[in-house]
Amino acid sequence: MQGFVKCKGYEPLGPGGDPYPAMYGKPDLERLDALVGETVRYFREREKEVLKMVKW
Repeated sequence: MQGFVKCKGYEPLGPGGDPYPAMYGKPDLERLDALVGETVRYFREREKEVLKMVKW
């Protein structure tokens, strides 16, 4: 797509690729909330821009 702006690098929600911390580790709830909030803001921002390009 022309004009596509590359997004910043995002990391997966959770402790990473090692399954043991994912299964038994305690999540950092504040960090997860921040990641989810940033993801939602980014999605809504991009959605708004895409909807501007769509002709109804």
